[in-house]
Amino acid sequence: MRNINCIKKAQCTGCGACRSICPKSAITMTPDTCGFMYPDVDLNKCINCGKCVKSCPAKTTHKINNQNYVCKAAMANDDIRKESSSGGIFSLLAEYILGNNGVVIGAAFENKAIVKHIIIDKIEDLKKLRGSKYVQSALTDIYQKTKDILDAKKTVLFSGTPCQIAGLYSFLGKSYSNLYTIDIMCHGVSSQEILNKYLSENFKDEKIKHISFRNKDNGWNYEHSLKVSTNKKEYCIPYQESSYYYLFLNAISLRESCYNCKYASLPRIGDITLGDFWEIKSYNKMFDDNLGTSMVLLNNKKGEDLYKNIICELKLNENISIEVAKNGNGTLTHPTIKNHLITQFKNNYAKETLNNNLAQLKEYKFDFAIYNFWWTINYGATLTAYALQKLLTLYGRTSTLISYLYDRDPNEVFYNKISEKFAREHLTCTKIYNSEKELAELNNITNKFIVGSDQVFRDDYFKDSCFLNFVNYDKLKIAFSASFGTDTFNVSPKLIDKYKFLLSRFDYVSVRELSGIDICKNTFNIKAKQIVDPVFLVEENVWDDLVKESALKSSEYILSYVLDADENLNRKIKDYAKDKNLDIIEINSNTHSIQDWLYLIKNANLVVTDSFHGLCFSIIFNKKVNCLINTNRGADRFKSLQKILHIPQEVFFYDSDTYDIKQNINIMLNYNEINDLIAKARDIGLNELNKIVNIKKVKNQENEETDKILLKKYYKKKFKLSYFIKKNIYLMLFNLLHKEKFREKYLKYKNK
Repeated sequence: MRNINCIKKAQCTGCGACRSICPKSAITMTPDTCGFMYPDVDLNKCINCGKCVKSCPAKTTHKINNQNYVCKAAMANDDIRKESSSGGIFSLLAEYILGNNGVVIGAAFENKAIVKHIIIDKIEDLKKLRGSKYVQSALTDIYQKTKDILDAKKTVLFSGTPCQIAGLYSFLGKSYSNLYTIDIMCHGVSSQEILNKYLSENFKDEKIKHISFRNKDNGWNYEHSLKVSTNKKEYCIPYQESSYYYLFLNAISLRESCYNCKYASLPRIGDITLGDFWEIKSYNKMFDDNLGTSMVLLNNKKGEDLYKNIICELKLNENISIEVAKNGNGTLTHPTIKNHLITQFKNNYAKETLNNNLAQLKEYKFDFAIYNFWWTINYGATLTAYALQKLLTLYGRTSTLISYLYDRDPNEVFYNKISEKFAREHLTCTKIYNSEKELAELNNITNKFIVGSDQVFRDDYFKDSCFLNFVNYDKLKIAFSASFGTDTFNVSPKLIDKYKFLLSRFDYVSVRELSGIDICKNTFNIKAKQIVDPVFLVEENVWDDLVKESALKSSEYILSYVLDADENLNRKIKDYAKDKNLDIIEINSNTHSIQDWLYLIKNANLVVTDSFHGLCFSIIFNKKVNCLINTNRGADRFKSLQKILHIPQEVFFYDSDTYDIKQNINIMLNYNEINDLIAKARDIGLNELNKIVNIKKVKNQENEETDKILLKKYYKKKFKLSYFIKKNIYLMLFNLLHKEKFREKYLKYKNK
């Protein structure tokens, strides 16, 4: 396909470069349900020249700036800043260009509430371009007009979102010395249609005269408000009370491509990057006087040369570490994280007013919230979570994956890593939680919690939250294909009591390994079922669909996916590959996308791995596989799978010294038998999942009544909290049981 239809909707930025460049006017921009513009190709006019694809910023990779950027904290004078969203630097740059007979192009409110890119050549028109417009600007024919001005040798300063700058570069097809570009720090864009809907619903009989998203009546801070001036009065609405603003800031109403933006990263695409220098106060209080401070990135020599011309007019001009800038500007390094309510918002959009839609979203509950390690830099961890979420969807249930990163820095373990990139298009996830304490608010978005799959119960991996200690007493708690990782649970007797109590609150427990049944029985006195990893429960076509998303092309190769480096093993693989004239492809934890990882397993001549899920997917794709049993990461996982699927012992080896690749590569797996066993395991797992999706919370009346009586006595004796006793508020008391200090005291009291 040589036209723009080859671009996925989730990638299209709506810049319109394809429409502008089409020599046959075969492309029009048409709105979707929420008003976001997408190209529509008239195939009767299209000549398949491919120009539209070449001009697409989603498809084209630009040679953008290097890492030698300069970061500044800057302020213009007070008068300019009062009229600007942040530090007024755009105004000074624009004034310089206009003062030298150039033109400035940027977003403006036209006809009071319509945002579009316009061209100005007079300083008195600069006020039109000042201020933030939290809506996607219509570009119409602005790229062609920009080209015409540049070709006429006039200097142009073009300001826009990073994808709009990329679209301009693609359309122009060459560099211009008389073009300067500013990419703005972008949270994402909402649509003009959504803004129009909000205004028509809330200001029905009034004519809009002016809109401001970032007025500074209360200073420069996070407490944004929407100021709307009409023919009747002026309104100043805190963002929490404006459905449009709330949806925008909470990343519910953004364009789909914003969650996948490849330009939300360093280095930037413009000559200069401008944004608010949030959190600059934590670096130096003197750099925040409550009127606005700009973060300025000078991304190349061109940007530096332009900036030099305004330095004499600056009130503040300080070099700052880029790390300081990252603290308050997440989209410097990664796209805005998709809000898990976006699907519900879109489903309700045409049926409800914006205010009603938001009200319903605030009350919305998912059928399930899932706790596992989906966010880690590990292919299997993400794909087992994907499989479980996919299965719940097939049963007509909604779910969200809990993004609790174990108090780790998201920039190091999450943003722009394999799991976060995959999640942008394929997973529904919560916001990032930074502590176990914060997890308690998840009780507001669901009544049912699942923990699993993967090694969520492994004694040297888990936190207390893996046992759903943050979940309220009256919520459903399920362990699905949860793994202990090993055949033992080695914690102190004191901790055993704690986890025994927490697991006793579960309404259903299933484990992944056969040994997990014995651990549950002997250690926790709980009867558990065994269910294989969810990656086996979905049909193979689910994985084939992801493989199709890979752009890799196959060759004859051995795939080495070894998590823990083993030089001896690597040498043996390389020697054999050289002897057989095979390529070697080596993967570690973050070298390929998840789709590419699946592709490489599916198309390999042989897979050599020490990874549990590396083995799982080799089996799913019926590949020749040699597996080093990684005892450090949990040998029992391999043994259990071997027993369940009758995998030959010869497939496995315990150390690279005894490994003989020449012998092992000839081991034949009976995939007819293995596939039959997978099908049987799938039937068992799906039967159990069917029970789970329909399970109801059953109160243990005897246990609950005992706790009611004892809690009442305990509180009365220890704290004399007669209010709780009079009001009969036991639920609040029950929920304290997961708190270690209280629980230990209470259990001692109960045992007496």
